[in-house]
Amino acid sequence: MLTRSLLVTGVFLCVFTLGGATSARAQEADARVVARLVEYGQMSHPDAGNLVAMINTQLRANAARGGNDYDAIRQAIGAALFTGPSGGPGRNPAEYEQRLQRVLTVLRAGLESHALEALFGARPNAAALCAATFGVTMNSCDALIAAASERPAAVAYTPPDDGHALLEAVMRSGATREQGRAIVEGTRRAMLGVPASLTNDARGRVLIDLLEACPGGLSARESQLRAWHVGPTEGMGRCLVERVLRANRSPDAAIGAIAVVFGLERPVAIAYATWVAPPPPPAAPPAQVQPPAPPAPAPGPAPASNGPMSPAQLTQLAQQQAQAGRLPAVRALYEQAIEADANFGPAFAGLGALALQAHDGPLALRAFRRAIDLLPRTAAPSLAAEMFASLGDAHAGMRSARDAQTAYQRALSIDATNVRAQRGLSSMGMGPAPRAAGPQGPPPAGGPGMQAPVGPPAPVGPPAPVGPPQPPAVPEVPSRDQVVATLRPLQTGVNGCFPGRTGVIRFRMAVANNGSIIDTTISGGDFAAEVAGSPEAECAINIVKAAHFPAFTRAEGFTVEYPFTL
Repeated sequence: MLTRSLLVTGVFLCVFTLGGATSARAQEADARVVARLVEYGQMSHPDAGNLVAMINTQLRANAARGGNDYDAIRQAIGAALFTGPSGGPGRNPAEYEQRLQRVLTVLRAGLESHALEALFGARPNAAALCAATFGVTMNSCDALIAAASERPAAVAYTPPDDGHALLEAVMRSGATREQGRAIVEGTRRAMLGVPASLTNDARGRVLIDLLEACPGGLSARESQLRAWHVGPTEGMGRCLVERVLRANRSPDAAIGAIAVVFGLERPVAIAYATWVAPPPPPAAPPAQVQPPAPPAPAPGPAPASNGPMSPAQLTQLAQQQAQAGRLPAVRALYEQAIEADANFGPAFAGLGALALQAHDGPLALRAFRRAIDLLPRTAAPSLAAEMFASLGDAHAGMRSARDAQTAYQRALSIDATNVRAQRGLSSMGMGPAPRAAGPQGPPPAGGPGMQAPVGPPAPVGPPAPVGPPQPPAVPEVPSRDQVVATLRPLQTGVNGCFPGRTGVIRFRMAVANNGSIIDTTISGGDFAAEVAGSPEAECAINIVKAAHFPAFTRAEGFTVEYPFTL
């Protein structure tokens, strides 16, 4: 629960105890929250305004409901209002009632800045909890969490798919426009209604089955929710209906299930099912039956329609989603491909490229290292060079100049024309700028060098030795500059784990000589004892554990302490 102080309590309360005169104040507060959503959540102004209006409606409805219970929303506001030893809902009936009324007064004022910070502070599974509580998409929750912490979201907000492609597809199969619109709206409600709709009834259990089946293979519930909150795309609509048809033995039962799950009238449910499984054409009269023609050879493997998608299909879908600008779904699809096959190199390459775009250096390093490990010796030199150049970009983003230089030089030893490596060395003052090159920024989210017009590229892995330049001598232990360069980029992530806190928090890390961290603990600081064992501490420890130091020679490794100033 967020414990961020809300100015001086007395000042905060005087704002919200002016009887019914809260309308102008709420409007003013809304404008500030909208501005924070635009700046930190990377939303458009209209989208931000609509989101605030939706949250306001729910907060005021909660206040109007009255009663004397504390649900999750009221608990969050109460925890922010009443802190310290005397915190909590009250020690006697009179104090309980007085504090509850103050909480309800805050809710009536709507989503002003303090309520934003109380309700949407960073914590484990914050986006999923937000989506369950307020019924908004995970993308909207990401924006609210970013606005609450005033730290830019890693990926810009994108609204759910408008369902246009799904509408056109079902109309091509014979549905009327009115039926098509009902199908799109029903699919939108079902997809964006999770997780709140995952109840223990017949419909909720079907939704859980569909959530796990489409697009398929995602084991983490948060990843499943993110995939559904992309909205009613044509591919997801087809997957959902196929799954319902396969799960019901009789056509009548399948039509009934489609009607219940998507809230459709029976004729509309029939039109939805007909799009996925059209009836066979009528048989020709016996006299006109022709001998069957030999089957034409298949042009290539088609995506399976009766099981989870393969890693190659998932990677191809991720590339398509990236090209369409639907980045929140891209990472989930790459991770799903990796879960299905931990040796599928293109998924690691794509995940690394996406991490570069999101400035997630540790993830980019891990992904590109794995992609290089899986690079086949038969890979084209241009692809192998691009992998090493992208690894160099990841090191450069982590301010590890020596490792970046080594990766860039390896790329150029494979393909001397690689523009990314040339520019990387040039930016470090170690080589001339390329003479002719087009725009070169981070590799596309579909994966470096992966255009894949028909399908995903071949798996990737280390090329045959081609005589790279000798790397710099490996030190006995990393230098102070290397330690700082490795840990400083984690500052923003650590800050996000301790919203509202100020001071110094120190971490002790035991590091193996391959550069990986084998143990991390909070060793001291201004509030170390207070957060020990808390979700905040676990969040920060997980971020620090992801760091990777340059390799060194000392066999027993080394231990380092590092302070983060919040």
